[in-house]
Amino acid sequence: MRRRKFITLLAGAVAWPFTARAQQPARMRRVGVFVYFKEEDALLKSYVMAFQKQLAALGWSAGDNLQIDYRWTGGNADLIRKYAAELVVLARFMQVLPGWLCDDYAARIVNIHHSFLPAFVGANPYQRAFERGVKLIGATCHYATAELDAGPIIEQEVARVEHYHDPEDLVRLGRD
Repeated sequence: MRRRKFITLLAGAVAWPFTARAQQPARMRRVGVFVYFKEEDALLKSYVMAFQKQLAALGWSAGDNLQIDYRWTGGNADLIRKYAAELVVLARFMQVLPGWLCDDYAARIVNIHHSFLPAFVGANPYQRAFERGVKLIGATCHYATAELDAGPIIEQEVARVEHYHDPEDLVRLGRD
């Protein structure tokens, strides 16, 4: 009988860490959003709302399973330096960064550009790709530099385009 109690006690002690871990609450993820503009900027506020809506569609809810920290700098160099992280990712930023910012954070600012660089630099890449008659479109992830969309390329992905696709199809394919 003592042996059975000992084995039961030993099995319970071995299983306890697994039981305790299984009862932990879900880990909250944390996202930092570094914004170059002022918080009062209406266009940027609409982008923030769209960002949060898209996160919600993916199952992420601020306050529930996600904490979002916004840092608005208004282009202030001191605030940018204060809030800048080890890595800044630009997506749909559509602005040219100041040269000093690119120099201070060389190889730490990543731009995700919805075109296959270096072919279609700047705005309206899908319209220009359509006009050119390309058969491949894609996205390029590259390091940001003071020269628009000219930094070293990190990764690229492509999608095939057919002759019957219109510019809206290219946008949709590029978004996927």
